[in-house]
Amino acid sequence: MPAGGFLSTANDLARFGAALTGGDLVEPATADMMFTSERTTAGEETGYGLGFEVHASPFGLFVGHTGAVAGGTAALLIHVKTGTVLALTTNLGYATAVSPPPPKPGTPDPPQLMLPFIRGR
Repeated sequence: MPAGGFLSTANDLARFGAALTGGDLVEPATADMMFTSERTTAGEETGYGLGFEVHASPFGLFVGHTGAVAGGTAALLIHVKTGTVLALTTNLGYATAVSPPPPKPGTPDPPQLMLPFIRGR
């Protein structure tokens, strides 16, 4: 349910991410546009594309989004180059906080969680 009010599963969310990068849901040019950081009027990147947070890394581009509503929280993370998708869901509503405490030292950024899955590709 998060954000858009859709009731779904982690498997469906992963299939959605794969369809975005595989050209099955939108044209590759459209996905590229969605996965490109917007810019302010001053020309600074916002870190946000069309519906996706954009994370550059030494391993390529990662895009993703999280959402939470009463009754559910979900996250989607995509490594664009390889089409590797990580989807997480929980039945805990608002598992993310408005002002979360800072992460503990050494906590990896979300894209780092996927590195073991993409290094060999």
